Amino acid sequence: LQGTVNQTVFGGGKGTTELGHDARVTARPTVNIGDDQNLHVLIGNGSVGELMGMVFGGGNIAPVTGSTQVVVRGSNTKVTRNVYGGGNGLTAIVSGSTDVTIGSMPEGHTPTAVGTISATVDQDARTVELSSATQGAVIRYTLDGTDPLNNPRHLGYSTPISVTGGNTLRAVATRPGYTSTSEYTITSVNTPVISMGASTATVTCATDGSTIYYTTDGSTPTNSSSVYSSAITPTAGQPIRVMAAKSSLVNSAEATVEAVATPVISVDGSGNVTITCATEGATIYYTTNGSTPTTSSSSYSTTITGLPDNTTVKAIAVKSGMVNSANAATTL
Repeated sequence: LQGTVNQTVFGGGKGTTELGHDARVTARPTVNIGDDQNLHVLIGNGSVGELMGMVFGGGNIAPVTGSTQVVVRGSNTKVTRNVYGGGNGLTAIVSGSTDVTIGSMPEGHTPTAVGTISATVDQDARTVELSSATQGAVIRYTLDGTDPLNNPRHLGYSTPISVTGGNTLRAVATRPGYTSTSEYTITSVNTPVISMGASTATVTCATDGSTIYYTTDGSTPTNSSSVYSSAITPTAGQPIRVMAAKSSLVNSAEATVEAVATPVISVDGSGNVTITCATEGATIYYTTNGSTPTTSSSSYSTTITGLPDNTTVKAIAVKSGMVNSANAATTL
């Protein structure tokens, strides 16, 4: 909304509810908070005049940059904090029934700053644990690159945060009556992209300067795995698993190219041979002379009959975009 405020703005449930909108106003509004409610006011530059900002009740922060009146209706009549303008990031709690006009900060007044955010990055889990040394501080964060202090849809920190896919974590710690911390920021490495060819795979990562690590034995890739430098020759029947890392960033999410399931060769009592594969859409190739099958071998389509005793049947399964299956073999 932009223009004159023509109705009262109410806070919601105690300490929990926000309006859910950016309320941009150019009037001098009155904010009414119900019984036993607190209004948190984040002071802007303290200039007298227009109010331009977001107004929330129910314990949420309302950034303002001008002169406004706050009316709190309750049984108490005590103002628990002084309200000053001019201190970017300064907060105040008003409780009881009183009128407050935001003006300029008194000369010599220096608000206390919230302690710096401490972060612990778990590279294996791709999570970031945050904490503040200031008791009672609340950590607010976003993962979409927006400012966590002024975004009404910021997230409240409670458990380690998953940071993947090139997302950027931005976090600040706030406490009423204190200036907020300097912002903590960390970005995750973009997830690598695997391009599977007929016999080898190439890998790229959109994060400049990142190092790609990979495995071809089914194990989880780490910073101790093989470093990617040229096309990867996979191990038949085993997936290719890759991740990317860069100093000061969260490791990327893992990318994987799965392997086609190993074919199953079945022989009935009459010596008839059927071959199946659990991977839908896979093509089966086989040999009956003991040689290793390739994509140039016979393609399986129906039951194989008329094979003499002691014939060895071997088979592989292939599907575009996947690692070839391991070799299957049986002797009649």
